[in-house]
Amino acid sequence: MDDRTRMLLRESFWRWMRSVGLILFALGVAVYFLFISGREPKPGFVRVQSIPPGIPIILDGGSTQYITDAILPNVKAGTRRIALSQDDWNVSPIFLTVTVKSQDTVTVLFHAESKPLGTPAPIPEEKFIPTRPVQKVDTFTLYTEPNVPVKEKTKAKGSLQVTSSVAGASILFNETATGQVTPSVLTNLQAGEYHISVTKSGYTSIPDVATVTVDPDFGLSTVHFELVSLNQQKPINVISIVTVPPGQYVHLNGDKYGPTPLHLEMPIGIYRIEFTECPGYDTPAPQQFVLTRTDSSSIRAVYQKLHGEAQFAIVIPRGADLLDVGKLSIEIDNLPFYHGSNAEASTLLWNHFPEGEHHVMVSYDNLSVETDATFTSNKVTPVELRFDRVFSQIKPRLRVLDTEPQQFFRKHYGKILSFD
Repeated sequence: MDDRTRMLLRESFWRWMRSVGLILFALGVAVYFLFISGREPKPGFVRVQSIPPGIPIILDGGSTQYITDAILPNVKAGTRRIALSQDDWNVSPIFLTVTVKSQDTVTVLFHAESKPLGTPAPIPEEKFIPTRPVQKVDTFTLYTEPNVPVKEKTKAKGSLQVTSSVAGASILFNETATGQVTPSVLTNLQAGEYHISVTKSGYTSIPDVATVTVDPDFGLSTVHFELVSLNQQKPINVISIVTVPPGQYVHLNGDKYGPTPLHLEMPIGIYRIEFTECPGYDTPAPQQFVLTRTDSSSIRAVYQKLHGEAQFAIVIPRGADLLDVGKLSIEIDNLPFYHGSNAEASTLLWNHFPEGEHHVMVSYDNLSVETDATFTSNKVTPVELRFDRVFSQIKPRLRVLDTEPQQFFRKHYGKILSFD
């Protein structure tokens, strides 16, 4: 084969490779548009709270079946307008615009005052329509409308009230100084979203920038800033976090705390709380809340039990000393499952546990041991914890037993702590 033939074959090969590459690229683009880009995001949740509670909730201008305090489920992802019914209440702010993300929870808070009883309904204004003079006709009287030019309807404008915990802060409107200081009302605003911030020498504001929606149809909009002195320690308040069951870990703005129950002194500000997974339970949705200078925050999250018919137990051999449960902690599938309390027992039994393969790690008095176990429906899976002395050291060991429920309770592993 001469050099020219080799060159022609090489060029033919690379042309073929380029054609194949273009075909694969086109197929990839088609797959993306058919199967990926057309997917709609999963809905999210909106937690609506009010002081006082018990007010009907309005979503995107339509009434819902919920009253405050409540979580609106299956809210379509995107920008949503939340308001409360004003039939019997004066609500502030009139409405809030929030951005709902897929499988996320957004929290909003309203303040309301009941309207006084017996408030008279507004009397509608009488409209005066000018007419031409009456023209006499033989058989009837004819009224005709004047030929008055129609004025172009002007768009309504809204107002925004800006306040701060320390008066006299300069107000910035879309990063432009307005020349006004708090408290003030900005008027003649077109409907839309605006970025509001305040500045005052020697202070920092919370939040730094607020995005406010102005809508003349909903009346006066409001925004408030907390000013914190730079020369003083940042104000703190208490966040109380309780979970059912207890012993869980949480993340506050990305930082891990636990186990629950928790009472944390934290700087005032906006917080997002996320809950870690717990084997055998459905994880609560994340929450967002505002910790203010005057009001502490209390968070209570309930882990819903997943359905299962298996039973799981930690047992000790007969004749061994009772376990100090306060020194015991258990992880299942590398997630916190149980953190002991002040009690003594020879057996800890969990009912209605999901069946399947699980990795179990038991820690007792700074000694840890782990094993794999299979939890079977309508059976008890006891994991025996024993401590063997190897020379001068104590070694913990786990042994998975297999037994029917009747045999398990017939053996009667001493003092039993049972959990649903």
